[in-house]
Amino acid sequence: MKTSSMIKTLWIVPETAGGIQNYASVLVAPLAHSTRIIVKIPKPAEIADAVKKDEISLIHLQHEFGLFGSKLPGLNRFPKWFAAARGVTPGTKWVATAHTVLDAKWRYSTAGRGWKSVPFSFFNLLLPLLRKNWLEKTWRDFDAVIVHSEHQVATIRASGCPKVVVIPHFVPSVENRSVREPELPSVLLFGYFSPEKGQDIAIRAWHSLGKSAPKLILAGGMRRPEDQTYFKKCVDLIESLGLRNRIEITGFVPSEQVTEYFSRATLVIAPFRETSGSGSLATAVGHGAAVLASDLALNLEIVQRVPGSLAFFSSESPEELAEKVRALLADFPARQSLRAGAIRYAEAYSVEKIADLHQKLYAEILQ
Repeated sequence: MKTSSMIKTLWIVPETAGGIQNYASVLVAPLAHSTRIIVKIPKPAEIADAVKKDEISLIHLQHEFGLFGSKLPGLNRFPKWFAAARGVTPGTKWVATAHTVLDAKWRYSTAGRGWKSVPFSFFNLLLPLLRKNWLEKTWRDFDAVIVHSEHQVATIRASGCPKVVVIPHFVPSVENRSVREPELPSVLLFGYFSPEKGQDIAIRAWHSLGKSAPKLILAGGMRRPEDQTYFKKCVDLIESLGLRNRIEITGFVPSEQVTEYFSRATLVIAPFRETSGSGSLATAVGHGAAVLASDLALNLEIVQRVPGSLAFFSSESPEELAEKVRALLADFPARQSLRAGAIRYAEAYSVEKIADLHQKLYAEILQ
């Protein structure tokens, strides 16, 4: 069996900028002594050359459907690419981190999609045919797949993949974590605009809060051109509800400014409609923020790991979000308790501890 220090690994990160690229660049740092990273979708011949030149024992792919074109057959380039890549790397083990897992209950969300709600409703009728593309053709031929949640294990196993391991999303370390709240209350929603993130839910909640609503900062821009429709919907909603003076949209936030935004937040909200293990939520926890999140299964799992690390409201309910925001803004001890819980979680799932779990998995696969 190879020891972890001897394992030479190639990481493939098919994104030059964005959440997954940032995730990989942070997590690979403790493994840099034995890891080479390619930040693009390499041609199979490039992978074969790297394996031969650097004597690579294991290839680790950061997978996200959108980075390979789409979830949809015909537009999803991943199955063809992966078959070719495995074909030119015989004897080399392959591991994937599944950043999105589509289970048997998953459906295309039509909320906030504009005209796209019509084709998405049609695609929902075809889901039994599409799932094979998302399961067997995606995960079956990996030697192991990493997921962020116990709730995702059964789906990957159903694809035929021989080994599925839960390694939670790491919590990034923050050197200058603020422990003081700003004088004027403000609420932060951090992350790219998308229907899954639920910025429109927050906007409607601020309308419910009325004139007493604090400043809401929507810190993020658009990750993909197709999110333009949703972004415009949110801007129009702010205008139509008369919330221009109470809601600020920052656009893309550079990494060096992220801590500044969290330090100015009395409360952080995460009104997700869907999640596969959010990096933006991990970032909030890493900053020791008091976080109010939607009660999705993967969010609830965070509190199962470390009790008291998040507060919750009913997913997709602007009214309950408004009610919980009002209550938390009036309860300083509750916010302090949430901050302490977030810090405990951050310490338990640090970058170094999560990187070590990756090394142990590599050693198990190669024994």
